Amino acid sequence: MSGTADNARHPTRGNSNGRSTPLGKSARRNLCLAVLLALLAFVLVLATLDDPGVTWDEPRSFKASRGYMAWLGIFRRALLEGHLEDALDDAVIVRWWVQDPTLELHPPIPKLAVGLGWGLFRNRWGNIPAYRFSAAVWFGFLVALAYLSVVEAYREENARSTHGPLAGIVASLSLLCMPRMFLHGHLANLDIPMAAMWVLGMYLFWRAINSRGWAWTVVAGLGFGLALGTKLNALLMPLVWGIWFLLWRRERHVFFKMIAIGAIGLAVFLGIWPWLYHDTLERLAYYVSMGYRFGQTVQYYLGQTGRAPWHYPLVLTIAVVPITITVACLAGIVRVLRHPAVVPDTQQSAGPARYGYYILLNAMVPLAIGVLGLQALYSGERHFMPVFPYLAMLAGIGLVAILEGLERRLLGRLEGARHWQRLLAAGLVLMLLVPPLVSIVRIHPYELSYYSEIVGGLPGATRLGLETTFWCEAYKACLPYLNANAQEGAVIWVDQPLALRAYQEDGLLRADLRITGWDVVSPFTCDFAVVQMRETGFTDVPELANLVEQYQPEFTVSVEGVTLAMVYGLR
Repeated sequence: MSGTADNARHPTRGNSNGRSTPLGKSARRNLCLAVLLALLAFVLVLATLDDPGVTWDEPRSFKASRGYMAWLGIFRRALLEGHLEDALDDAVIVRWWVQDPTLELHPPIPKLAVGLGWGLFRNRWGNIPAYRFSAAVWFGFLVALAYLSVVEAYREENARSTHGPLAGIVASLSLLCMPRMFLHGHLANLDIPMAAMWVLGMYLFWRAINSRGWAWTVVAGLGFGLALGTKLNALLMPLVWGIWFLLWRRERHVFFKMIAIGAIGLAVFLGIWPWLYHDTLERLAYYVSMGYRFGQTVQYYLGQTGRAPWHYPLVLTIAVVPITITVACLAGIVRVLRHPAVVPDTQQSAGPARYGYYILLNAMVPLAIGVLGLQALYSGERHFMPVFPYLAMLAGIGLVAILEGLERRLLGRLEGARHWQRLLAAGLVLMLLVPPLVSIVRIHPYELSYYSEIVGGLPGATRLGLETTFWCEAYKACLPYLNANAQEGAVIWVDQPLALRAYQEDGLLRADLRITGWDVVSPFTCDFAVVQMRETGFTDVPELANLVEQYQPEFTVSVEGVTLAMVYGLR
């Protein structure tokens, strides 16, 4: 490893007088590569933005974002007229910011972004794609962050090595080629924004504790505040920092920087959410307690429906990550663990293993939270989404580790080794990424039903008792059948009525059809029932099991020979 222990302690110090050097050539290269990778992800998602159907939570994001935009208009007028108190009145804030306090009470940043995209593009694209524009931005941002995080792991290695950028590129492309992550990148939900803000917050924290001065600490505090303003999961981020502090950085200045980051983050969080301007402590307590209200939510898993057991997040993670990426990830874990975590006689960890251990810790903590039962486990991978960017990072590190090993064993002193090295690297990257890319092409836009070869794909997963689908995206394929075959004014039962109503608002489903559902109305009292193969729902609405047994569907949506959704004519 190059670099002294002192440089490891202060990585921004670039010369003998202790001053920070200007942005160097390698830093500019890394920034450019990160931007290019972000643009690649953004363009791919934007080109397919309208392909997936509306998912379960999106209609609530749509509604909330319109309320936020309305309040911003009120705020702007009040500011221009000098009557700011009108916009900041508690009744006005509650009217536009908390339209459903039991289900929509999430921090504002993702839905503000949804509303901005809707305001910019709804007249050109229609409502649903416009709502989703910000999702493409978030996903591109996350892909770029994956690259920058992995490059950080190699930053103190040999400056002439090209393996850092290669590992970062592979990490970003691995994330992009995870089928479920690619699909989540299309959706106007909270999960990809939370993953992006988690990775950003972790990156900024690292820069803060390894930099002289307090500038990065302030920036890290701002990042933490924005993460808190994204989703409740951000409250777990200091747990990672605390573990890192206790294991490797028990130093006074690091402790004070952690306190500062937390204080700045809390102030930013309180400032960006108007709902907290009144009755702040009471509302904070109400918000934090929301995380425990879903503790009894049931989940279909291994053929049974009930509270998910401790191994649910572990099994599901293995089941939904492509096998080639899993193998590279395991190689990355070995690469990190085989390097010393700490430089002798210091509390500073060495070389790429420093940030490698940090990556590994971030991959472990969200899973550990689920394993220990400290958060509800349901609806697939959504509640531990920050794990997957770090698995992609470990895959990037792992592929480079495999490449290094093959170079030593196969190339050695071979003449023209650099040429063969490039071919070897290209071959490994293709072996890693082509299989998951083929899976995306084959099952798009139903990537939320993707399962890896480890469990036998989607058919094998259903035989194991894993949930076929869970988020309503297959409803969209049923719309042409309903438009063509439902009589005027027909009553349509569906387990998430808001999804079909969103299609009506966008002109994709006939406006005369009456949408009802969930457990409010029996499906047997309706003209048609649209049923997704969300096995958990058969427990939520027991009549569904009887319906599926007694009737033959008139229309089905299938992928890989497995049915995702069905339309039943009941009258």
